[in-house]
Amino acid sequence: MLLSALSILVVCSCGKGDSGGGSGKPNKPAVVPAPPPGQVEDAAGFFVELLTGNESAKQFFNMHKGLATFDEPCKGELGKIVDCYLDAEEWTLFSQAYSLHYHVPSNMCAYVSVDPFYFVNRDTKWTTSLTKHTDRNGAVGIDIDAPIGEIDLDKNWGCYTEKGEPICCVGEYPETSFTWDPAANDGAGAYGAPTTTVVTRNIDKCLGGPATISQPKTKFGVPRRTFKFVEGKGISEEYKFDALVDHQVGTGWVANYFNPTEHGGSLPQAFDFDIDKGAGVKKYGQPYYIIACHDSAWETLASIRIQIREWNTKTNYMARKTEPTKHDEVGFESDPWAVEGRNDSLDWLDFQLSSTTHPNYDYQ
Repeated sequence: MLLSALSILVVCSCGKGDSGGGSGKPNKPAVVPAPPPGQVEDAAGFFVELLTGNESAKQFFNMHKGLATFDEPCKGELGKIVDCYLDAEEWTLFSQAYSLHYHVPSNMCAYVSVDPFYFVNRDTKWTTSLTKHTDRNGAVGIDIDAPIGEIDLDKNWGCYTEKGEPICCVGEYPETSFTWDPAANDGAGAYGAPTTTVVTRNIDKCLGGPATISQPKTKFGVPRRTFKFVEGKGISEEYKFDALVDHQVGTGWVANYFNPTEHGGSLPQAFDFDIDKGAGVKKYGQPYYIIACHDSAWETLASIRIQIREWNTKTNYMARKTEPTKHDEVGFESDPWAVEGRNDSLDWLDFQLSSTTHPNYDYQ
């Protein structure tokens, strides 16, 4: 499973300790080492930490709370939504496998939910009916213009197709098919009588992002958040991610960072895409990685939203504390590699600037 970047760190500390010795001054809470996966330690609180198979690679990741500094641990608070960030250089996100160890104490939540990032990866359209042709050459598509008998390559159904099949024209609807009959019309050929069947095309092949790999899906193919009952026992598990290089997708598959001012004051379109093209009632996408704590009535007690941000150059990554906005620097490398760009893998700002709504990743 692949979730090459997810950074969630949530810690709940409760109460104030005495200083001891009758001073009357409160102590700072003791720092409790994170227990390993599989072991629950209530005093450690609710947190997520980054684990890597290669410990030397851990230095190339930086997880932190908020954007004020790059040093504050990502700690959650009861009654609040906390934003956390995972920063890493492009090649780190692309080449490294790692996991997130999440830990919830036994006395904080009844349920814990995990709701990772996903987006609409391909041009997708809610469909109520469709007509398609199989032409004299066996090609599948739309044939409405001359010469009749050949698919019109400049026409489509307004959705992503694969080998002529409109796989992202999603829904359950009647599909009318015409097939070319070369013997018809005294050997001149013509389309035979149409056949109509009701087809069901789910959305799962049209979505992208870590949730499409790690999460169970609804009947329609939408990733859904998972939840576990942790009352009285807590939980301490790993959420594992393969290296992106093993699946030949870019860092945008996992790096969900966005600045609303660069996207018209909102989200990248693919993060909240209306497949009904305007009706606004069939939107899909999860912009964040979210881990949340709930009580037994499913009321949320604490939650963390995570964004993963990739940096185009090591120089900018190393200077991130003094120049925190230069993660997306473009241009070319220095001689003798001046023909190579600094931006080796496109992120969501790059897609926005190129008017690309859907990246069309082909996860392998």
